[in-house]
Amino acid sequence: MHPRWLCVNDILAHWNLLIPAVAALGLLSLVHVEPPHTGSFMVLFWMGVFSSVSLPDLPESRRLLASVTIAIVTVLVITASFTTALSGVSTANEMIKGRYNLWPYEHWQVADGLKRIGVQPGDKVAFIGNAFKNSWARLARVRIVAELPRKDDYWASDSLVKSQVIQTFARTGAKVIITARIPNSASIDGWQEIKNTS
Repeated sequence: MHPRWLCVNDILAHWNLLIPAVAALGLLSLVHVEPPHTGSFMVLFWMGVFSSVSLPDLPESRRLLASVTIAIVTVLVITASFTTALSGVSTANEMIKGRYNLWPYEHWQVADGLKRIGVQPGDKVAFIGNAFKNSWARLARVRIVAELPRKDDYWASDSLVKSQVIQTFARTGAKVIITARIPNSASIDGWQEIKNTS
């Protein structure tokens, strides 16, 4: 049998690792996917692909394995260092300009503010903007049941469209609508600021 087919047969022999990963990635491909959602399935997939690779116990094989390991660790360290440095420079720049917000503290304020206006754990809420990185929902233990990601479109709309959006949110059972960083030119009638947050 040709070596190429031997390799394919070796990979297929570990189908129990490949099938769940491929199935999960296939299902995730039907919706909006963020990198954190796919990480574990990608690891499982590549484990299944490379689990059939075996090297002879020779000095050359050990040197190759050591070289590959060093290369992977080097890439990970460089990537992590670069990302951390960029984040540090951005934060320092924002602090110098006076625009830096203590995000974790702000999220606690939002969660506490929702509790003070009567929102209870388990209540449904709606969000105008991207709610993916908003920790306040987890802290307040509420469920985001509706979201309008492009908040600029909402604030640029006329009152009729805004009213229709609010009615649509209401039909989902949302108790309140939350948004952040309203444009200065927008009308905020009916909106209430939560503590000292935006």
